[in-house]
Amino acid sequence: MPLTGVVLLVATALLVGALAVGLGAIIVLLARISRSLANASHNLGLIPEQFGPLGPAVLKYTRSLAGLRAEADSTQAIDHS
Repeated sequence: MPLTGVVLLVATALLVGALAVGLGAIIVLLARISRSLANASHNLGLIPEQFGPLGPAVLKYTRSLAGLRAEADSTQAIDHS
């Protein structure tokens, strides 16, 4: 394989790796935003109309996240002694 082929292969591998890292960062950011929205809707008692036309679906999703979090918190609080 000529040297240019090796350079092209390495450059392609680096580009694919960078894209994977970037996509992972975007997913983590969206998860944090989603969790923040779930906490806000749960703590403030927000109503669906405040989220626009997709409000009911957004609120149902955020409440399910808040419920999962509350369930996790309650299972951690159990004393097994």
